[in-house]
Parts: sequence; C-alpha cells; structure tokens
Amino acid sequence: GSTAAYVQHVMQELKTVSEKLGITLCGGHTEITDAVSRPVVSGMLAGTVSRHNLMDKHRMARGDRILLTKGVAVEGTAVIAREFDRKLASLGMARTAIETARSFLSNISILREARAASDPAMVSAMHDVTEGGLATAVEELGIAGGHRLEIDMDKIPVFPETAEICRLMKLDPLGLIGSGSLLICCRKQHTDTVMHRIAAEGIDVACIGKVRGKGTGVTAVRGSETAAWPKFEVDEITRLF
Repeated sequence: GSTAAYVQHVMQELKTVSEKLGITLCGGHTEITDAVSRPVVSGMLAGTVSRHNLMDKHRMARGDRILLTKGVAVEGTAVIAREFDRKLASLGMARTAIETARSFLSNISILREARAASDPAMVSAMHDVTEGGLATAVEELGIAGGHRLEIDMDKIPVFPETAEICRLMKLDPLGLIGSGSLLICCRKQHTDTVMHRIAAEGIDVACIGKVRGKGTGVTAVRGSETAAWPKFEVDEITRLF
C-alpha cells in the first residue's frame, strides 16, 4: 500500500535530520513484503570517538551516583496516547492530558543530555532506556559495568500523564518502553555539576541511586526499607497489542 512518493518522503525526512545532526546518510535499499503491514525503517549508525573520550561502562566505580533524565516511559506514554486515545478518553482521562502525552514523542531523543554529560572526568557510564523500560535498563547497566546498583524507588520521576495512563491501562510504568530517558553514572563529587549541565539544556534530571560493589543485581529501597526490583520478560506495551 505504500507509494513511491511516500518512500521518497521518508528518505527526505531522514536526509533533513541527518544534515541537521552532521550525519552522513549513506543510503540503503527498499524491499516490499507481506510480512509487515506498515512501513518499517531499519538503520545502523556508526561513529568514532577518541580513546580518551570513550565512555566505557567498566569505568563504573563504587559510590558513583545514578542519574535519570526526564522521566520513565516517555515513548510508551506517547505511543499509548496516540494508539488508544479514544479508550483513554472513555476511561475518563482528560483530552488535554491525552494531548500532552501524545506530544512526548518529540522528546525521545537523548542526544542533548548525552552531549551535556559527555565528560569522562566526571561521568563513568551512560545507557539509554528502551524496551523493557527503566527496570530492564538498570539491570543492563549493572551487568555491562560489572557492579551492583541501588535504586531509590521514591526518587524515580514519573510524569502525571504516564502515571494516569498506566493506572487506567493497568500497566507498570517501570516496564514500559522508555526511549527518551538516559541513565548516567557520575562520580559522587561531580553529581551537582553534571545535573546542572543537563538542567541548563532545559532537561529534567534526578539522582535515583548509586553504584554498589562489584557484581550484578539491583537492590531497591523505598523509604528505609528494602523493596523488590521488578522484572519484565517482555515490555509492558505488548500487553495492549
């Protein structure tokens, strides 16, 4: 059902964004198959960085603070608001809140906060949140860095629109696809500086935990008590489709 004009439109959008970000678009090829019901674009991005500026998660160390930009489930909130807007409205969600949630789609890039935090003297690791939400991303970060992590559940930022959507659709925001958020491990003494740099970009950031000793696993705390860290075999959004 896709026309040649639509394919050209998609390529023009890719070209426009690539030029804006200084990326060389090398092209590729197009296939038509009955295995998919809508256009799907797949790509690979390769870049170079000096060894001195390389962010290697193995530089993670005990005492590093864990930061999270924006809030959980940015992409998941936008997708659900766009795909299930009528259902959300029928469940009582205000139209203004649905529109706000739909607009989250414009915030799924983590480029600005990554650039603001890309100082190897202060930051030891970065990891973007995607499928499986924050819960999965935190586990992945700890495994990649070879350290146990401690997360304060009370400090995890959740947008009110996300909280309402998840309540109405009976989903856990911690397991909902979260493109748009970046996990950052920074040295304890540089926490305020890194957070200030990110805030200067107009991006919310919160300190949600710290790096413990060598090993793997996530310890969660709520108040003064230990809490269970959730695990998700598949992303929460799959329960809606």
